[in-house]
Amino acid sequence: MRAPATAIVTVASALLAGVAVLALGERAALVPALHLAAVTPLLWFADVREHRLPNRLVLPNLALALLAALAAGALGDGTPLLAGLGTGAVLLVLSLVGGLGMGDAKLGAALALTLGSLGVEPLLLALLLALLGGGAVSIAGLVARRLRRGQAIAFGPFLLAGAWAVLALQAVAALR
Repeated sequence: MRAPATAIVTVASALLAGVAVLALGERAALVPALHLAAVTPLLWFADVREHRLPNRLVLPNLALALLAALAAGALGDGTPLLAGLGTGAVLLVLSLVGGLGMGDAKLGAALALTLGSLGVEPLLLALLLALLGGGAVSIAGLVARRLRRGQAIAFGPFLLAGAWAVLALQAVAALR
């Protein structure tokens, strides 16, 4: 499988950046969301191709999301930090017991820190969408015998799709 074309990555990133701006406005979470917009196509491609989310793409986003959540907490809104830490802890446990990759846990924590600025419900919706999508693909793969029992699927794209779906819904609501 070849690397994604630069034009596709650029257009997708620009569209996602527009969604982030509309969804988050002037929140501190906009900074990590814009970074996420830039790396989402690359993360998606890497995870599908290699079943790996590169630290060089995930860790900067995690750091930006943590700083944004700390800034929001300093301004009186601790929801992003609590949401991110809680989700990150759950995902870390899932990673340690073998149900999730460590890259997925780091990405999920970064997404939770960012989506937490919208509240707990949007974060839970994004996680639910990711689980439903990943579960549906896993079941379909088993039924079609394209996956063997215990074989992993790339879960990062589902985490990203859930997060961007929630941000798109927020962006549409902001336009009204």
